[in-house]
Amino acid sequence: MNEFVQRQFPISKWTTSPSESRLDKHFNVPYMLQACSLKIEWTGFICDHLRLNEENKTLQVYFLKLCAYDHLNGSGSSLGGKPILPKQMLLETIWTLNLLFPNGDQTTAFLKQENRTFHIDAVPVTRRPRDLNDYVYWRERLFLLRRLYMAEPENFREFWYKRQGYGTRFQVITTILFGFLLAVIFGVISSVTAIISTKATLKSLDVAREALELQKKVPVCPCS
Repeated sequence: MNEFVQRQFPISKWTTSPSESRLDKHFNVPYMLQACSLKIEWTGFICDHLRLNEENKTLQVYFLKLCAYDHLNGSGSSLGGKPILPKQMLLETIWTLNLLFPNGDQTTAFLKQENRTFHIDAVPVTRRPRDLNDYVYWRERLFLLRRLYMAEPENFREFWYKRQGYGTRFQVITTILFGFLLAVIFGVISSVTAIISTKATLKSLDVAREALELQKKVPVCPCS
């Protein structure tokens, strides 16, 4: 049984550099739903927890948080008086749920929409490490999720919401506004020029009409 469990939950042997291991405060599901087009697929199989399909951006999430805590406490399933699942793995599962679903209105609204309540379960474990090296069981899957989090936006929605695109968005918006301003200025100049040209033309027509009327009034010489 122990060998089977070890095959299902291998321990990570590698570590990442500080620049690649840090998970910032926006590394959570509510943010990635918008900025990364992430989709959540709930699973009751803990071995599928954090399994990411990179093609359709679907992340499987184990939602039985209280069950994981019961196993961690020894009140869940056991074999020979010992928990079947590694305690560190159960602890990390709770950590990842705390990390990806932080307390807040966005999390509450999303989980209510999904009909999930694990965020209000009475689980006293509140830690949420933001360093990949703190995770030995879920490190690789978190690393893949971080890669999606750091990827360049692929559509307008991601471009608009992604934090990495703030600078680019500012440049694009500035360019659009500057172009619009130039268009307005040139439009006003063109309109003024057209008005002046029209007035000059009308004035010329008036002068010509007056000259023609004056010519009609001049008496014709009888000698001619």
